[in-house]
Amino acid sequence: MIFIEWSGKYEMGIELIDRQHRELVDSINTLYTSIMLNKEKSGIDLLIQFLIDYSHEHFSIEELMMREIDYGKADLHRSEHSAFHERMVDFSKTTESVIFSPYEELFYFLNSWVVGHLMHTDRDFYREYLKARSSVA
Repeated sequence: MIFIEWSGKYEMGIELIDRQHRELVDSINTLYTSIMLNKEKSGIDLLIQFLIDYSHEHFSIEELMMREIDYGKADLHRSEHSAFHERMVDFSKTTESVIFSPYEELFYFLNSWVVGHLMHTDRDFYREYLKARSSVA
């Protein structure tokens, strides 16, 4: 089952980042499938934790790249990363404490955040990043 369909419009033109973005989307789709097929809660909790851990790793790489070019909107970009992380941790705590989890809210959040972040915040950053890197070369 596909919740977010990967598209070339999500690509930033940097192989590592595109691969990581694709992995995040694939992981969200795996989580969605697991929930829709009523898989065991422990497996769902592991998938949510994977999203938290993997996004943290990805965000660290992006933020390093921002420092490389002294990106002017880095604080705003980092605040979006922090907000995502905090919200996902909140969701993970909610799924631990109740039998019914607000999965509909989780997927609404994931879809709007991931698609919006990729299409706007990341696109703006990587456009500047590639421009800065090409002027150095």
